[in-house]
Amino acid sequence: MSKENQPSEAHIKRRNDIPSQFYDWIIEARKLVDAHFPNEVSSAHNAMVIETAKSMMMMHKLGEIEMAINDIVFELDDREET
Repeated sequence: MSKENQPSEAHIKRRNDIPSQFYDWIIEARKLVDAHFPNEVSSAHNAMVIETAKSMMMMHKLGEIEMAINDIVFELDDREET
């Protein structure tokens, strides 16, 4: 593998952080799902927790991307004015 194709340290760190971040989202999703379906322990309930966690994590990540894009647009607009 050439050096150009190797992931950066930041990329590796982000990739390695995903499991622990997902675990945090599982905890939050379980609270949310359990609030609506108390005392439920079926496999469908567990699947709902997983899907909710995935959705919550994706929404959070998309929000981070949106903020980064807005920062870039703001910086570019600022450069055009000067």
